[in-house]
Amino acid sequence: MRVDPAFIAGLPKAELHVHHVGSASPRIVSELARRHPGTVPEDPEALRRFFEFRDFAHFIEVYLAVVDLVRTPEDVRVLTYEVAREMATEQSLRYAELTCTPYTSVRPHEDGVGMPIEAYTEALEDARVAAERDFGLVLRWIYDIPGESGLPAADATLDFALHHAGDGLIGFGLGGPEIGVPRPQFQPHFDAARAAGLRSVPHAGETTGPQTVWDALHLLGAERIGHGTSAAQDPALLEHLAATGVPPTTRRCSAPPSTGSTSWQPTCWTSTRRACGSSRGRRCGPASPPTTYAGACSPRSTTTPEASTRPAPACQ
Repeated sequence: MRVDPAFIAGLPKAELHVHHVGSASPRIVSELARRHPGTVPEDPEALRRFFEFRDFAHFIEVYLAVVDLVRTPEDVRVLTYEVAREMATEQSLRYAELTCTPYTSVRPHEDGVGMPIEAYTEALEDARVAAERDFGLVLRWIYDIPGESGLPAADATLDFALHHAGDGLIGFGLGGPEIGVPRPQFQPHFDAARAAGLRSVPHAGETTGPQTVWDALHLLGAERIGHGTSAAQDPALLEHLAATGVPPTTRRCSAPPSTGSTSWQPTCWTSTRRACGSSRGRRCGPASPPTTYAGACSPRSTTTPEASTRPAPACQ
């Protein structure tokens, strides 16, 4: 049966894994680059070439170049509001949990740069309220430790979450490169965040093996796993995810490492249990048809976002 794409486009949707800066469209990036001329080009064609990733390390390099464009509270406000506009008007989103990394904008360990956390939070909250008023989009925040910046960033992010959180903060996360960034070092930070009522939603298993996912589950108390695609390499881990109802937030197939690649081998999920988790994974090529998505369940709060500001794990 063929489904009309217009029907899908018009359905109200929830987005649970979306990055604040990473959601900036070329239009928004161009505006930020105009405000802060330098590394990132303003011209649309030049921007297209700028975003041709060679590999994951280059992706991070480009991503951080765009992060560096968010320098003032007004930049935060414009970025957030314009991302919300496009989510609501172009994708029919009604609820979204944005992963935000305040550390990279506040930059507390660098003199003469960054902004106060109070200004960052106020800008986020102003945009959140305006987005709900203007577009009917409910936004919530996940404060994310940039793992590559180590324990100082974790300490600062926890302080931001515990003492400077706006009304929209619901979760505590961990992102950035996984290689060379062991998860166990962040256990005390996640323990404290969870004790304060924040949900644990770290990234794991995107560029490292299944052990990173196990660490996120056992040490960080993960209730959702960002990506988690390497879980397909460990049948016991897949069984555990299925049994506990901890879903990975991933696509049917994981994203290619660079644009134009014809050699990538994404992980696909082929069967589900309790609608979340998969009993096994397989490898598929770029031309393979998508199979059943293991993380098909979404938190109950996303169906009626006004009823709850905290996401409950799916399939309970």
